[in-house]
Amino acid sequence: MSETMFDDARKQASNQLSTALAHHTGSEHLYVHAFAKSMDYTDGVRCFADLAGAWWLIDHLLFDPRYKRAALEHNIVFLSVAVDERARAMIECVRDTGEYPLVRHHVRYTDCPVGVWRFYLQANGRGGATLMLPSEY
Repeated sequence: MSETMFDDARKQASNQLSTALAHHTGSEHLYVHAFAKSMDYTDGVRCFADLAGAWWLIDHLLFDPRYKRAALEHNIVFLSVAVDERARAMIECVRDTGEYPLVRHHVRYTDCPVGVWRFYLQANGRGGATLMLPSEY
């Protein structure tokens, strides 16, 4: 496959994912993570992981104690996953827009679609946190 065709396919995957996520404006279910019982996620996050093939990202966000600690300390934190055309990603966790990241993690390779994907992580009152799309807040 030529590089241009590959880039076009990645852009199309990003557009399809964005369209699918736009339909999530609340969540009917909370899914408890199988190995991180105090951490859960919403329907929209599950859709993202399924369509983007990004269950690794959900595991990373819910297992790395820095994100949970930040959510518990600040009640809610804002996460962005910026994926570039070279299939690299930068995950950042901030307390508020424009602030220095509380957590920053570089991913050398991902098959997650190109774009900036945003999530909220909010303390859930059970000593953990809930991962959600901004539209589900």
